[in-house]
Amino acid sequence: MVQFFILITSLSIFITSGCSMKKVAILDLKNHGSNISSSIRLVDSRIPEIALSHMGKTGNIYSCYYGTRLLENDEIEPERLLYLENKLNLLVNGDFSNKELIVNRFTIYWNQHIEMRQGATAAMSRGMIGSGIATENMIPAQITVIGADITNNISSSLVGCNEPYSGSYLISELNGGNRPFVVYFEGIIEQKTINIRLVQPIYSPEEYKSGIQASIDALAQEILNQIKS
Repeated sequence: MVQFFILITSLSIFITSGCSMKKVAILDLKNHGSNISSSIRLVDSRIPEIALSHMGKTGNIYSCYYGTRLLENDEIEPERLLYLENKLNLLVNGDFSNKELIVNRFTIYWNQHIEMRQGATAAMSRGMIGSGIATENMIPAQITVIGADITNNISSSLVGCNEPYSGSYLISELNGGNRPFVVYFEGIIEQKTINIRLVQPIYSPEEYKSGIQASIDALAQEILNQIKS
């Protein structure tokens, strides 16, 4: 009976806060349409991903998916591929010419598992989108190559599900904060495979928008690092 009460309470809180969480984060698309050379063009070959149910997984305190939410396409403006392409071409600054990057996966999760389990939902329900874009204050992202089994790291505990592409992370991947964005990217450019998993910690819900932008900015830099390597 106690467990049932906890489950119902947890579901009610998560669904209520979820309504306020699902807001559009408007990112800063710098110099779009100006004199940026289109050195890299992104081709969208993604398979649509569907968010998990609240009742069975993300809102169920007994599930490893609890508090881990997939950011859907309509929650980010401009669309994440457009922003990523813009950022890549800003970083490239004309060094490349007419490269085509086929994007097979670009998934972003917000993992609030620890925060939700601690019951800190009242503060989160007051407004999830911060006004700042001060990404220079973000904790540096942790980047790994997809394919490495992070769950084999016995020196740190896993937060989330022991499944690939589930938005889970290791405590050791955080230099601060406990509400990270977890990003998965897979692409191909000139027969070279680009596989990236990125963990971007944030301290507070007010860093939601700037955290998303910092995640994609760090992803763009790592994509270029892999192209050049």
